[in-house]
Amino acid sequence: MNERSLVRSWGLILTLTFGLLAPRAASAYCRATTCDPKLGDVCNRDANGCVTGYPPLYWPSSCVTFAIQRDGSLSNQITAAAFELAAHRAFDTWMKADCGNGTHPGIHVETLGLIECDRVEFNSQHANANAFMFRDASWSVEPGVGDALGLTTAHFDSSSGAIEDVDVEINGTGGNLTNVDPEDGADLVSILTHETGHFLGLDHTRDANSVMFAKYEPSVSDLRHLSADDTAGICALYPPNLIQTNSECRPINGFSGVCAADQGEPRGCSFAPSNRAGSGWPKRELLGIGLLVTLAMVRAKSRLRERLWLYLPIKSTLSK
Repeated sequence: MNERSLVRSWGLILTLTFGLLAPRAASAYCRATTCDPKLGDVCNRDANGCVTGYPPLYWPSSCVTFAIQRDGSLSNQITAAAFELAAHRAFDTWMKADCGNGTHPGIHVETLGLIECDRVEFNSQHANANAFMFRDASWSVEPGVGDALGLTTAHFDSSSGAIEDVDVEINGTGGNLTNVDPEDGADLVSILTHETGHFLGLDHTRDANSVMFAKYEPSVSDLRHLSADDTAGICALYPPNLIQTNSECRPINGFSGVCAADQGEPRGCSFAPSNRAGSGWPKRELLGIGLLVTLAMVRAKSRLRERLWLYLPIKSTLSK
């Protein structure tokens, strides 16, 4: 078992400075990988900006589940039921991608309903949930990250890239999220469509028209509809004829809607099926809204930082 751990962050950050870059050339989709330069890995990139030479991330089962934290977002007037529906719409966008001849990606996503637990955690000895949750009271992220709108943390096997657990947090502290009109404020469905792309194993692309592009401009960017780049990525990741050795939908160690600390005693030696064992590297993705975009990679074990700054114009009315 590889004991290394990785946290990688991407984000769109609010500032008071306006700036505009020339459009970037379109390029192919990128898959997230296990590469970690802070641990000595050499993360070479190809002509499209994608990391090469390391295992790409993927779900090893033909079925994956998610659950919604029951509190919803009071400050944004979004109920847990509405949050669940928005997540469904986001996943459906990827699941309905046209892979040719009327076929679709070879992975199925199901909901497990509402849960109590509001922590980001992967439990090697307890039941789990791939949870989506709001953060209304506070947004505790690393200094310099700013007002990012979303944060996705994925745990995966460092040797194979098999994803073991994913949790998604949405920043509700600004009170500017909308779940009705994508032309008004920061569109929740758009944010979730981007986040679920990372949930499934896709990385950022250089294609400015892609859902997986690192920048998001409310009322301008179209993140509710896949580009050809996005479609190519999800269909390559989970081709229609894909035959997975594992068809188990439940999370590792089974499903629980409560956090590990409230589950009682561990489940014992049977908790780690051999085809899904691994150290669980956490990978974190931020999709924020603002004038300044940060593409950052944060390593959990060493706590070292590596950031690339990009600029994006946005309506000043969305600033706090």
